[in-house]
Amino acid sequence: MTLDELKTRLSITDDSMDPLLLIKIEDAIDYVKRRTNQDFPDGLPPAAKMAAAQLVGYSINSSGNIKIEQIGDSSFTYKDENDLYKEVDKILIRARLIRMGFLR
Repeated sequence: MTLDELKTRLSITDDSMDPLLLIKIEDAIDYVKRRTNQDFPDGLPPAAKMAAAQLVGYSINSSGNIKIEQIGDSSFTYKDENDLYKEVDKILIRARLIRMGFLR
């Protein structure tokens, strides 16, 4: 996923956070690849991009125990970071990128 695509997914219009976003997207893609046990040589599928963007969005906007995040037409509410990872895993499961038996 490119920086521009991430910024579009997160509705970020300025460039001031680009260096941080580049680091965060690398971390998020690494998480998705490790969770799915896939390298995605042809690029991330849309659901994996959505999951990665969700991780980045939470990471840059987190400021407390309750977090509500809007990505596209979807709204996500997290009580804490564990809820975030559960929601990300649900996205990956629905897309059949990981199987339920591999959840923590």
